[in-house]
Amino acid sequence: MLSLIFSQWHRNDEKDTNFQEILKSLCLRAQCLKQTFPDVIPMPSFLQKIRFKSVWERMRLQRDYQRKLINFHKDTFDPYMIRDLTDQLMMYVENGDDKGLFASDDMENLLLEISGSGFEETAITLTWLLGYMAMYPAVQGQVQKELDYVVGRDKDPCLDDQALLPYTVATICEAQRMATVMPFLYPHQAVKKSMLQGYDIPKDTWVLCNVWSIHYDAKYWKNPKKFDPTRFLKDGKTVLIPDFFLPYGLGMRECPGQALATLEIFLYFSHILHHMIIRSADDTHSFYMEGELDSFLHHKPKPFLIKAIKRED
Repeated sequence: MLSLIFSQWHRNDEKDTNFQEILKSLCLRAQCLKQTFPDVIPMPSFLQKIRFKSVWERMRLQRDYQRKLINFHKDTFDPYMIRDLTDQLMMYVENGDDKGLFASDDMENLLLEISGSGFEETAITLTWLLGYMAMYPAVQGQVQKELDYVVGRDKDPCLDDQALLPYTVATICEAQRMATVMPFLYPHQAVKKSMLQGYDIPKDTWVLCNVWSIHYDAKYWKNPKKFDPTRFLKDGKTVLIPDFFLPYGLGMRECPGQALATLEIFLYFSHILHHMIIRSADDTHSFYMEGELDSFLHHKPKPFLIKAIKRED
């Protein structure tokens, strides 16, 4: 994410002190949000201040560092050479596309939010994916066979390969369906009295969408408890995404980072399987994962042990 926002970041930046400080900020924020439901159940302002004091301090430090990078971009900005998202935003403002409504603080806050987008959900999805590969070695083998055929062994997968790897993409989709990391979408509230499929919904009623029920409904999915990537393939060659597949929600409140999260998960997953074979820690075929809900209603796997074996070139 930081490479997309600030192109100065490279592969070895995880050794950089500033990078570690930003990572601490994101981890702390994720941990804090899991403790209660700050966006669902309001808390007294004085309790919010106590609870989020350390988070705000880390966000301030991250803003200070980002401000330095933004200033560097301003000093070196070239409209004919867009390097990253920061340059794109500056071009957006300079061309007047924001109609004078985009302030400097808006850019800082937006970049701060984007840097942590999908931080928790992407990690949970990848954890499920690795566990499923240990559970279903035949599926893993098919993904690796496709990667070897399309990408080859002498280079890494890239975004251009995604359209040519339908089984790999279908495997990711099936893992998202089976895991359903967000079993319930964020609560909505009826702004007026409504009726939905014969049910009266009074004004101000909280409404939750049960995505888990949809993803395991036998009316939509044949053998819904079976891990089967081919359900997302048409004629075994083309990825087909049905309307009742909702890992990112639906409609106006659909996750705005869906496209970005999809690319991130694809790159991580394809790189890992391109280089590693995932097995259960004891090499048995009885490996099985169990899920649990954390306090922020993420469906995540309980801790499990696997091993990664380097593939031969």
